[in-house]
Amino acid sequence: MRIPRGEVRLLHVDGKIKGQTSGGDVQCSLVGANRGIQVSTSGGSIRLTLPQATAGSVEASTSGGEISSELAMLTSEQRDGYTRGSLNGGGQPISVRTSGGDISLRAAN
Repeated sequence: MRIPRGEVRLLHVDGKIKGQTSGGDVQCSLVGANRGIQVSTSGGSIRLTLPQATAGSVEASTSGGEISSELAMLTSEQRDGYTRGSLNGGGQPISVRTSGGDISLRAAN
């Protein structure tokens, strides 16, 4: 499989996730406990897949897209292009930022 230039894929990670690119999409999936997640891109969308039981403090921002979540999040602040909240009582940070695309938080099967 050929990954497009600038795209980052960190799949089936059991540990800390840190991914960044300036010119492509970011796709990450966590299989273990959240030990801190930081993903960003300035020119693409982000898709982050997490187990339903993941605990964490979410901060997601985009200036050129939408934020969506399949996970039950207790939202403490929400405005156009910005969401802050907690998953399963909060915990380690989950920071997701893009300036040119959508952010999608997905539930793992």
